Amino acid sequence: MLNSSFIMNFIYRIILILHLAAAIVFLPQPAQAEQLSSVNADELFKRGVYQALIGNYKLAIADFNQVIHLRPDDATAYANDGLARAAIGDSKGAIADFNSALRLDPNLEVAYYNRGYVRFELQDYQGALTDFNRAIAIDPENADAYHCRCLVRHQLGDIRGVAEDLHTTADLYLKAGKLDEYKGLLNVIKDIYSPNNVAI
Repeated sequence: MLNSSFIMNFIYRIILILHLAAAIVFLPQPAQAEQLSSVNADELFKRGVYQALIGNYKLAIADFNQVIHLRPDDATAYANDGLARAAIGDSKGAIADFNSALRLDPNLEVAYYNRGYVRFELQDYQGALTDFNRAIAIDPENADAYHCRCLVRHQLGDIRGVAEDLHTTADLYLKAGKLDEYKGLLNVIKDIYSPNNVAI
C-alpha cells in the first residue's frame, strides 16, 4: 500500500530546498543577511531564499513580497513566495502565487510541480494531475514529478498509470545515479506485484 501523504510531504520538502538552493547566486551568512539593504531587489531575493532555507518562512515571504513590489514581473519571486507559503500551510496564498508566476512565465516547471503538490494536499487530484503532466512535459527527466504523478494516479484509481510512472521514476533515478531512491522504488514495485497485493 502506498503511503501517499508521507511520500508527498517528503518529496515536497526535498524539492523546496533544491529549488530554493538553485536560485542562489551566493548564500549570505546570518550576519550578512540581517545587514542587506531593503531597497535592492536582488539582495532581498537572496535574503528571502536564505530565510526559506533555514526555515524562517514568514521572513522569506516578507522579503519576496518586497521583491514583487519592486519587480512585479518577476515570476521566480512569485514562485518562491508560493513555496514559502505552502511550507506554512497557506494553500490559498501559495496557489495564487503559483498562478501569478505561471501567468508571467508559462514554462516555469517548478511552479507547475509545486502547485500540483498543493492541489494534491487539497485533494484536487484532477488539478494536481494536470499540473504534474505540465511539469513532465516541460522537463521529461524530472523523476520526482513522475513519482508525484504516480501518487495522484493512485488516488484516482489508475492502476496502469501508477505502474508506468513507478517504472519511469525508477529508471530516471537509476540514470541520475540516485541509487537509494531507485532501490526504494524497486521495493515498492515488488510489493505491488507480490501475490499478497492484488491492488495498490
